[in-house]
Amino acid sequence: MPADIQKPLRTCAGCRQISAQADLVRLVVVDGTLTLDIDRRLPGRGAYLHLSAECGTAAVARRAFNRSFRMNLSVSALPAGWESLISPNSPNSPTPHGA
Repeated sequence: MPADIQKPLRTCAGCRQISAQADLVRLVVVDGTLTLDIDRRLPGRGAYLHLSAECGTAAVARRAFNRSFRMNLSVSALPAGWESLISPNSPNSPTPHGA
């Protein structure tokens, strides 16, 4: 495989930094609820976020998910399970932001 093939890039909804898709976690709206899409297979628009508390907090504070999903969501916190992904012992999680 040629070395010049580029990886897909996405923008973090929290810090707005462009990163490789593999370094971000995808979130989608399912039945009006913000949901983690670990396998990146759920249908619909997705928002991407670094696995860091700073990016998660910034995205919630900036109401970034309302813009990303083009709908009025009342998101006051990230979905359940988010904290376990940030933990350094999670073997299958993407690389945390800044690591």
